[in-house]
Amino acid sequence: MVIPLRFLALHLALFLVVLASPVRAMTEEEQQRCVWSCLANFGPNTNPAYHECVKDNCLAGSNSTGETAATSKPSVAAVTSRWSAGTTFDGKAQYAGLGDADGTYGFYYLCDRQGRSEIMLVGLQGPAATMHVTVDGVDFPHTFEKGSGGHTTAIASDAPLITALSRGSAIEVRNPSGILVIRYGLRGSSKAIATAIASCR
Repeated sequence: MVIPLRFLALHLALFLVVLASPVRAMTEEEQQRCVWSCLANFGPNTNPAYHECVKDNCLAGSNSTGETAATSKPSVAAVTSRWSAGTTFDGKAQYAGLGDADGTYGFYYLCDRQGRSEIMLVGLQGPAATMHVTVDGVDFPHTFEKGSGGHTTAIASDAPLITALSRGSAIEVRNPSGILVIRYGLRGSSKAIATAIASCR
């Protein structure tokens, strides 16, 4: 069977167009889920297979600096948003923090009079992992355990990270692969954190 040259040329052209088509960049939320999947299947994050999984499956839309090309609006609250303090919904703890208007994501300090003192990340997917919490460029890595309300890490109320949160201007949280998952301003954080801690004494 002889295939016309014109037919072959047309299909070759279509194939090249498909190859040249840009791959849709993942949103940061999609990348986060992808990274958690790699961690669940190939963890811990010191395993080279984990990093290969992330590189091959989760970073297709990244630029050369390692930052994701796409942005995820739900994980980024305006720098002008003010931190608040109060009592948790169940009345069992005090909080200081900031979250998105729809409650999808959030960063909170929680404490109570029984000695509870922790940071909670709301809205992330996946198992326990070491997250990099950065305040004004200073990194405070902490291992966050998965709980019913979010991912939490125990922390003393006078820990360096709590002090930095009270004095800083911006906070970023990155997953083990360096992908940004949360970025918030720290306006009002000093008063909010002090109020929560005072209420837990």
